[in-house]
Amino acid sequence: MAAHAITLGDYQNNGDQQIWTMPGHTALDPYLVIQKRRAPSNPSANLEDTLAVVKQTEDADGVALPSRVLFEAKVKRPKLGQDADVTAALAHFRTFVASDEFGAMVTGQSWVG
Repeated sequence: MAAHAITLGDYQNNGDQQIWTMPGHTALDPYLVIQKRRAPSNPSANLEDTLAVVKQTEDADGVALPSRVLFEAKVKRPKLGQDADVTAALAHFRTFVASDEFGAMVTGQSWVG
């Protein structure tokens, strides 16, 4: 699996959440990557990881909007689950995200199936 090709800047780390800045990030134009993780001690519980990209956006007149663009992927998997099952689900998830249908969903709220 190839590494991501974006250079991230360190911003904040509290142990179970790390925030990085994306190229172009400023205080007035936030552009962040946020990763969270949860590793429960109970063997029957789920491991959980979240990766989000947050971007400031403007209206047609160039005025910053109070809401931001958010893309977020949340992964939950049983602590005792099989790696092969996780890998299979990941492969299928990637096909959706890489598809034209996903792009159409993002811009027009259409179905991917």
